[in-house]
Amino acid sequence: MLHSVTVEEILTRYYVRYERLDQLIPYAFEGSKSNELDLYIDLYGLYHTLYSRSYATVINDYTAFTSFLINMCAHYRSYFKYQGVYTHIYLISSFNIPDETRVNLPEYNKDMIDKLSNKQVSDMMNLNLEILDLLVPYLPNIYFVKTKYESSVAMYHLMQTRKDAVSARRKSIPSLIISTDEYPIQLCSLVDDVAFLWPRKYRGEDISVICPPRGHSQHRNDFWSVITRKNSNSVSFEKVGTLSTSNLALVEALNKFSARDLKVIYNITTTSKMIRELNGVDIELVPDIVFKAYSKIPEDRYSIIQKRYNALSIPYQYIFYSESTEPKILKLDNLEDPDAIHMINDQYFRDNPIDVFRL
Repeated sequence: MLHSVTVEEILTRYYVRYERLDQLIPYAFEGSKSNELDLYIDLYGLYHTLYSRSYATVINDYTAFTSFLINMCAHYRSYFKYQGVYTHIYLISSFNIPDETRVNLPEYNKDMIDKLSNKQVSDMMNLNLEILDLLVPYLPNIYFVKTKYESSVAMYHLMQTRKDAVSARRKSIPSLIISTDEYPIQLCSLVDDVAFLWPRKYRGEDISVICPPRGHSQHRNDFWSVITRKNSNSVSFEKVGTLSTSNLALVEALNKFSARDLKVIYNITTTSKMIRELNGVDIELVPDIVFKAYSKIPEDRYSIIQKRYNALSIPYQYIFYSESTEPKILKLDNLEDPDAIHMINDQYFRDNPIDVFRL
């Protein structure tokens, strides 16, 4: 019989305790004078867990996902407000199954596709996504963004958009990604002032870890530390710890990316050796450079590595996103109507009310 876990228990794991935040945030953003922060909460990790086949998800309240999610926003907003920092919060929703990627890599995230056949959880999620669409526009500077692309690609777009908007004010606003998925950490090496927070609990203790932005003295060390921890013993820090963080997509294309069901091509020893020999410690490499240096790579393997790299590279995936209708129809409404919030709260969340006073 499968072990049972409630929706509430799953969502609580995404809450990083204030004592732990007190340790991680000043460290990651040392020297920052900004009184604003863009907070990106990646919902994919929650989806992946809710649809787990390792245990049974108990749904006691069909709207609990929404109320706990909004209260999570209140949890983080309250923390940063106490620090004198005001937050813009982006809830990024995706099942991370991009159509363009699946055409070239049918096995890409097949596990998630199989999980979506769970009708009970799907019905619950569909209801909550509809409520989030209705509710979030009334919450102050909180935005709900749905995408058919990788959630990281939507974040990349929002970061670029925000950068353009605030540059007119001659200031920089740092960003913090909260996610249990490995893919978004790539943004720390692509965009300035972006940190990645991995919520993690063990035996009741909060052992969450953070990767600081590029330019931080410990960026490379913490970046690869997160990668190797998430991959347990299958990826050694000793093998990858000196590589440029900009080569993560290449490492995963050559080696594996279990989080999207991409299996091993070259073991991590061979992968890191290939990149290191090409001076990939400090520079960004692309598959073509590898193929030219290692001409004995079979043509069929050459093709699959290139397809995997394209799937895992945020800038490459962003090409498809930017040419789609998504960025053109994206609306970040900010209606801020307290009466509407109270009405929706009373109608949908009697058992698990939203903590409106901390929003």
